[in-house]
Amino acid sequence: DNGQPQVVVNMASLSSPTGTSSPPTKGASISYNEACQLFESYLKDEEFLIEFKKFCVELWCAENIQFYLDIESFKLLTNPKDIIE
Repeated sequence: DNGQPQVVVNMASLSSPTGTSSPPTKGASISYNEACQLFESYLKDEEFLIEFKKFCVELWCAENIQFYLDIESFKLLTNPKDIIE
């Protein structure tokens, strides 16, 4: 036990994002880190991301996914001028 919670995943209805292995089976127990990695792989799939954004809008929480995407974009900046702006 590494202190991370176990996550029960119910994602069997989702198709696998492009270039990744198939999603876990319904009710599969995976580690927190594995769940984060899986979710990040889905966010890299353009079609899934579009649908997930729509889902967030429906739940009135679109700012959460936008904040995450902005942070990921910020991490890619290498020019100090771009970072300041």
